[in-house]
Amino acid sequence: MEAGLAAVKIVIGRVQIAPFECALAVLLILSGLATVLHWGPMQPFDALLPSWEVYLLSAVFIVSGAALVWGISATNVAVESVGLVLLCAVLVCRLILYGVYLGLDATFLLTGALDTVFILAALLRMLTIRQVRVVIDVRKDRLG
Repeated sequence: MEAGLAAVKIVIGRVQIAPFECALAVLLILSGLATVLHWGPMQPFDALLPSWEVYLLSAVFIVSGAALVWGISATNVAVESVGLVLLCAVLVCRLILYGVYLGLDATFLLTGALDTVFILAALLRMLTIRQVRVVIDVRKDRLG
């Protein structure tokens, strides 16, 4: 029991280092699950896409979010990087689909701006990880 509590404390400590990335990851998982499991009303854009595209995008959201949470909480930069790459890929795909199905209007520009900000943030995080300029230094399961 005590070992389990110690492990939970370590995970919480690691998540505290990147709380916004973890929050985004949880929202990705919830958004994907909401679509796949039909929780709440359907998003208007989802009605325009073939169902397989909606489910595929949602599945990638779920996997991306799970990889981000797992990578951060387990201090596994390879898994976190996979989550970031998947996040970039799904946002680029969604942005292209928005442009194709909705046209290049004000709605597209606003959504595109938001997606671009998240894509740039994910790319910057990957660059930071690659350059080993990470905020956390884990030694023997301690935060330093």
